[in-house]
Amino acid sequence: MCVTFGIFAFEEIVKIFREKYNIFAEDVNDDIIRGDKFSLALIFDKDLNFVEDKTFYTMCAYVRENQELTEDMQTHEKELKHALQVQFEERGFDATFLDLCKKYKVDKDNFRFVLLKNMDTELTNLHSFFYQRFTDSQRLKQ
Repeated sequence: MCVTFGIFAFEEIVKIFREKYNIFAEDVNDDIIRGDKFSLALIFDKDLNFVEDKTFYTMCAYVRENQELTEDMQTHEKELKHALQVQFEERGFDATFLDLCKKYKVDKDNFRFVLLKNMDTELTNLHSFFYQRFTDSQRLKQ
């Protein structure tokens, strides 16, 4: 299973960079990619065990949270994944998942999940630019 937290409009990232670097939009129809991005994708096996090495944290999420880029995204992502692994082991699935739901203010618009038939093949397309799969996946009900 793959769950995505923190879904948001890419325009938020564009706005951050435009304000930070004083970039003005020349045209409302400029070549900026529109659409949604996700912050964090957690992967679980069929027994709901957290799969640390398949989890994915996006650069867009980092920018959204920190208002800047990082030169060492791999280290940041690795530390986050390991911290999540420790939390799932020490606190259990329910407590850790609930904390993430609170952190990302989960609602029907910013959370998705999809059941994966083959984790290895289906995750090859897991990137912030490959969002249609999650748009078509399960939404929370109100």
